[in-house]
Amino acid sequence: MGGADDGPQGAAALAQALGEHLQERGLQIAVAESLTGGMLTGELARAPASSAWLRGGLVAYATEVKHDLLSVRPGPVVSEAAAHDMAVGVARLLEADVAIAVTGVGGPDPQEGQPPGTVWMAVLADGSVTTALGQFEGDPAAVCTATIRVALELAVRRVAGAEAAPDAGADADAGGQVVRHDEAANRFELTVDGHRAELTYRRRGDRLVLDHTGVPGAIEGRGLGSVLVATAVDYARRNDLTIVPVCWFVRTWLDRHPAEAGTVAVATS
Repeated sequence: MGGADDGPQGAAALAQALGEHLQERGLQIAVAESLTGGMLTGELARAPASSAWLRGGLVAYATEVKHDLLSVRPGPVVSEAAAHDMAVGVARLLEADVAIAVTGVGGPDPQEGQPPGTVWMAVLADGSVTTALGQFEGDPAAVCTATIRVALELAVRRVAGAEAAPDAGADADAGGQVVRHDEAANRFELTVDGHRAELTYRRRGDRLVLDHTGVPGAIEGRGLGSVLVATAVDYARRNDLTIVPVCWFVRTWLDRHPAEAGTVAVATS
């Protein structure tokens, strides 16, 4: 991937914006990346004044590097948990205030049962981690391009607020749908054409109470609610949580997808 002239669409502008906000707050950033192989760190290094705010990057391409060097917990590395641990681990190793981590399947072959284009991203900022799941289309180069752009956008949103990110187009234009898991706000969300669909939840011990699925009328009929519920179910399965489907849409989805519903525990209260 190149820089401002030939790199991912919008990536150079996002990297510059991120650097400016980091400098304003006196923060430094580190990167842990897998499928992008150093390209995300390179995009940041090309931004103006990067020496003032970029601590460095770590390419954890091999599975054992993720586990041994970044202290990623045992289990799949194409997962939300792995992205989370990679962000925490690289921040610790490089003594950074903010961290970005990406792990996924560039293709052309599946990995850990996940199809090509499946990418988990995580950003550590202000003491908490936000994760996002991308389902990107295209060849490995296109998947990496989309990953870099969306990961940078997520970082800008975390460091400077959602409205501070320069407009690089709707998430759907990145080559797929991007579901963000905002743990601070207790919701899964995705943005299409400037409209946000969301699934809100509450954590009660080992129970994930799915309260409400909301999709604005302007983007209804695109299956976005189903994408959100499927992401929440996958999150519950990987974290050994029991789903409590308060939301009628979630209950209907579980009834219509018995195979997926059968992978998690479901309770009525």
